[in-house]
Amino acid sequence: MNKKNFISAVAILILLVCAIETNAQRRNKAPQTRFGVRVGFNMSDLTSSKGLDVMNGLAFYDKKLDYVGFTDTKPFKYGFSLGFTSQVQLSGSWFLQPSLIFTSKGYKLNTQNLGNEWQDVEIDCQAYYVQLPIDVVWKYELSDDWRFLTQIGGYIGI
Repeated sequence: MNKKNFISAVAILILLVCAIETNAQRRNKAPQTRFGVRVGFNMSDLTSSKGLDVMNGLAFYDKKLDYVGFTDTKPFKYGFSLGFTSQVQLSGSWFLQPSLIFTSKGYKLNTQNLGNEWQDVEIDCQAYYVQLPIDVVWKYELSDDWRFLTQIGGYIGI
């Protein structure tokens, strides 16, 4: 395991532990609205409609579907998410959870062939989005200490 993959694995493990710890909330039986901060870490990558080649690379084809080149993508581009969230109780077990999040995504490419000539071009793309996810959450109390949660939703991003 190389150093970059090891650091990624440790970062993901720390984030999972933090997510488990921050999910411990006091419970109040009264209907309520909660507000909070949402912080996250993401890893994004680029894929092709033709599919991935060996070792996470993208193959390029012309209009006749002849192979014209190969682009090597870096394993992941690291990004972040930061925003605000709220949770509104709709009824006994149902909640609405809208958020407003600023997030970054991107990719890194190393192109080995463009057209008829061999060229070596590096592209580093970083994009920033404002996202509005809205989730519907259902909570089922198993006991005083245990709850079962399920949620579904979608988001709009600019």
